[in-house]
Amino acid sequence: MNADHSWNLTVPNLVVSRCLNQENCRYNAEILQENFLEELLPYINTRLVCPEVEIGMPTPRPPIHIISQGSALRLYQPKTGEELQEEMNEFAPRRLDSYGEVDGFFMKARSPSCGIFDTRYFSDEQAEKEVGQGPGAFTSHALKLYPELPFADESLLKINRFRENFLTALFASARIRTYPGNLEDFHNEYQLLILIRNPKILGLLEQLLKVGNHLYYTKLCLLTLRQSPDPGSCAEIDRALKARSGPPSSFPTEIQRYLDPYPCDLRP
Repeated sequence: MNADHSWNLTVPNLVVSRCLNQENCRYNAEILQENFLEELLPYINTRLVCPEVEIGMPTPRPPIHIISQGSALRLYQPKTGEELQEEMNEFAPRRLDSYGEVDGFFMKARSPSCGIFDTRYFSDEQAEKEVGQGPGAFTSHALKLYPELPFADESLLKINRFRENFLTALFASARIRTYPGNLEDFHNEYQLLILIRNPKILGLLEQLLKVGNHLYYTKLCLLTLRQSPDPGSCAEIDRALKARSGPPSSFPTEIQRYLDPYPCDLRP
């Protein structure tokens, strides 16, 4: 699905679990309605995925689990005894490559394929003993391929601060990916957003720009924008803003970006 809106910045490409988009693909055929995704859809291009259906599983279907034995993880369906890890390992890189350029991931919490950090790991095929939690079988591939991009699930996005950080990083990724000028200009636009998160990183990013290491600049910049702002730095900038005269639209670009890093309709 492609965005249709008049917002003036680059539209992010967001990978989204199909079940969050009210599609009938969950193991129990439940239809989910994720209100925040509905708010977000006008501002993004979606790249939809249901890894379980796309490796050939029906809807509805018996649940699958992740079995953790040492350093090895197995995707397993207890009712049928089917081993699915090999299929997922073949599918995930191919599917991720098919998306082209992406700016973030909005995945289903606790899913054995799409969970970000809270997928349950079990010690054996009967799934009687939980031995830990981690990413789902598909998301683990995405996290390795895109460690700098923002990842979220429907539970995390109910936390206002996390939502703000996710949206800031998501729209910044789209902005830096398609920036019409040079990275020095981008840096000037986003320097306040970087400064309030990690002042020490700002100097390092400037050094990366001076030596022309744009790849590491991009990765470090996006990793920084995923962090929560430091309250002390925010207060200092807010005091400076209050001392200025004129409407926000008259502020320099870097201050305007600090005030409006993503569409205001999406603010908590």
